[in-house]
Amino acid sequence: MSVGIEQVKSEFPAIYGRDNVYLDSAATTQTPRSVLQSMYHFAELGIGNVHRSGHAWARNASRWYEDAREKVREFINAEHAEEVIFTPGATAGINMMAHSWCRRLECNGVGGAVLVSDAEHHSNLAPWHTLVSRLSDDEDARSYLPSEMRRVHIQRDGSLTRSAINASLQLPRLRYHRPILAITAMSNVTGIVNPIAELVDVAQEAGAWTLVDAAQVVSRQKIDVRSWGADAIVFSGHKMYGPTGIGVVYVRTEMMDEIAAPFVGGGAIEECSVGYHIRSDVPMEFEPGTPPIVQAVGLSVAIDFLNELGMDSVEQHTRELSMYLYESLASLPAVKILGEAPELRLGIVSFTVDGIDNVDVGDFLDKEFVAVRVGHHCAQPIHRFFGVDGSVRASLGVYNTKYDVNALIMALKKCIARGGVHE
Repeated sequence: MSVGIEQVKSEFPAIYGRDNVYLDSAATTQTPRSVLQSMYHFAELGIGNVHRSGHAWARNASRWYEDAREKVREFINAEHAEEVIFTPGATAGINMMAHSWCRRLECNGVGGAVLVSDAEHHSNLAPWHTLVSRLSDDEDARSYLPSEMRRVHIQRDGSLTRSAINASLQLPRLRYHRPILAITAMSNVTGIVNPIAELVDVAQEAGAWTLVDAAQVVSRQKIDVRSWGADAIVFSGHKMYGPTGIGVVYVRTEMMDEIAAPFVGGGAIEECSVGYHIRSDVPMEFEPGTPPIVQAVGLSVAIDFLNELGMDSVEQHTRELSMYLYESLASLPAVKILGEAPELRLGIVSFTVDGIDNVDVGDFLDKEFVAVRVGHHCAQPIHRFFGVDGSVRASLGVYNTKYDVNALIMALKKCIARGGVHE
């Protein structure tokens, strides 16, 4: 990275100067001091509500909030700031798009099918399941809701390919008027980065709407939404060194006519009476009520933090450390890594330990001051694909070094030697 690793680590008060090793950045990243200070400073100056009132506090809040939107636009290379919609998080963003698209299908009087893969997070499965399941309860809905879920098969290493997407698109089309492809840019279990531009291209050739879950990749690799070409992209602030409670949905301009806000309220209404209301233009239409103003300020500064490091440098650091993590774990005979293709991984390796329960491994590591995640990581389908119920996951951030990986390996060796029982 363009900034020395010790300087980077010094920005994180939760971990700097402590013996603890944090290897759970896929769940949430730690927060740099500059982000924490920016939110405190904004609140200390006096909080006003955005796009309301004429006083200085409200004007200041509106300016900071819209500056944050512009910062996101630049970071992901969107063409217009209006293509950036703030949400409470990636999960809320996927739900928003799922309900929005299905309302549009209702208006158009067509149905379709949703294509998802075994590599998806539950947040990119359950919202679509919910809509499809309504078919059994609402006969009228069968004319417009997605009529089925279709599986896109992942490869042995956990990756997605053009041929797999194309195969799912070519299956018999029962009411297949509008396919929707909803896929992850990077698995939160294997760390495999998918060739999104290629996958989106083959889907759009078949007339599919495309949604990409970029929650894991956004802090590890430069994103260019125009290069990807997807209709919608979602990610969360807390996985990119920002605060919790804020996420982003990018919707390309050409798709704006095909979406409809699934909820309404103050701030999203241009005109309202007892018998009718007229919605505001996007993005305000999709941000009713009081939005996450303080969190938007923090997200803006988190982007500044990443830009200062340089996303190319962040990716290089993460890729090199990922390979070291993979090879170090692979050197332990009792450790079984989920998936292959270490060269495609970016910051995540999940594994099991022969003869020791995942929870016991996690507890042992915690007592050795190494923080990892255990369980199914809200991604049960891919664990079933690999023939396990869950795993231990080590995930990297910009603050991690080979020292952290070595600490994990030493603790694992001790865990294996003692059968998972800590003294």
